[in-house]
Amino acid sequence: MAQKIKFGTDGWRGVIAEDYTFDNVRRCAQGFANYMLAQGKKGQFVVVGHDMRFSSEHFAAATAEVLAGNGLKVYLTQEATPTPVIAYAVVDKKAAGAINITASHNPPTDNGFKVRNDTGGAIDPEGLQQIEGGIPDDIKDVKRKDYKEAVAAGEIVKFDAATPYIEHLTRDGLIDLAAHQRRRLDRDGGYHVGQRHGLVPTSIGRRKDTRDRNSQRTQSVLP
Repeated sequence: MAQKIKFGTDGWRGVIAEDYTFDNVRRCAQGFANYMLAQGKKGQFVVVGHDMRFSSEHFAAATAEVLAGNGLKVYLTQEATPTPVIAYAVVDKKAAGAINITASHNPPTDNGFKVRNDTGGAIDPEGLQQIEGGIPDDIKDVKRKDYKEAVAAGEIVKFDAATPYIEHLTRDGLIDLAAHQRRRLDRDGGYHVGQRHGLVPTSIGRRKDTRDRNSQRTQSVLP
């Protein structure tokens, strides 16, 4: 019998390879897709992003496949992306909502499936209950479209979420980028954006480069 997935604040969290598996992530994605379709969002875009935890990029790709299989389109971040950037991308891209593969501040052995509405904000408790209620018990009830086929059809689109976010902060005077560059800030959880704009030390950049090389495996390896 399939595990019963219970949503808490903003979504679901589990232990990687124990209960946080590809099948369970796909089941969650099907629940979210059912919710989106019930809201009349078929054919609209959903932002899907991820953090730098183990295999997060592959869990995000698996999520994108399910959304595409249900008649939704996906803007998939091209790299690990902080939560505020993903939230802003929903507004910037005029998307119907978002899914973020992250467990935020929780242990590195965990990962999560966090959901957002069309403002980039939290989905209300009633909506979370609807998503949870739409999660199928059987993985056979999950619809899925091959990643490469969905990309070729324009149903999954990789994009840079960081640049519009940084431009928004600087254009509207919300941050003095030059001052931050001078201080060489090292903000844990944000370096995957900050390093690209000179905000963090080179050592962090080297760690990111290593992760990027490890991430060059194609989504065709997804089980």
